[in-house]
Amino acid sequence: MANKFKRSLAVLVALANGVALMMNGTDQASAAVLYVDTPSTLSGTKVSLDIDLNLDGLLDAFFAQTKTKSKSGSGPTTQTTTYSVEALGDTLLTGSGALLDGVLIGDTLDWGSSVTLGTSTKTGGTTSYTGDWLDGSSSGSGYLGFALTLEDGLHYGWIEIALDATADSTSILGYAYETIAGQSILAGATQSTAAPELPAVPLPATGLLLLGALAVPLALKRRRKTAA
Repeated sequence: MANKFKRSLAVLVALANGVALMMNGTDQASAAVLYVDTPSTLSGTKVSLDIDLNLDGLLDAFFAQTKTKSKSGSGPTTQTTTYSVEALGDTLLTGSGALLDGVLIGDTLDWGSSVTLGTSTKTGGTTSYTGDWLDGSSSGSGYLGFALTLEDGLHYGWIEIALDATADSTSILGYAYETIAGQSILAGATQSTAAPELPAVPLPATGLLLLGALAVPLALKRRRKTAA
């Protein structure tokens, strides 16, 4: 009888730990970042680029390089190139300039539907650069935050961008988004910041609590049989 009781206890311990592991594994699997690191570049010959940020077959935004020319009287011709991003559908974009690596992207940021990254203006032999991403320089880089509206809510993400007005190019270096609705993401992060509810290795108390709940009926049954 003693050996049988010990075997039953061992089974209960294994069951308790197994349940805890399954609960923890399910929670951890729900916390993930979808990351795409395939670079794309717009140049003078390719002036627009559509992008599907969550790979569901629907376009979420497009990048564009728009060129215009103007001339006032007999003066020199002015060529202006505008580098912009336009959101599609319910997608939102951050509009406060380039985000630095590690900036928290969430509901506290300013959001809109379109962003002008910068403008290059060339008149005669003089070129000037304006906008939050260029600001007097011919190049600029950083992260653009985005928020996708999916069935379960807003999913935050980032796009890494590099502008080079001298080369007349916009490069999308990579992008990622958080698969948990409402969960903020750090610019440049490729792993979720969401902490699992349970630790990777169950605490001893986890198994003992379940063990105690399951072992009581067995102990009572053994006592009654002994008393008889």
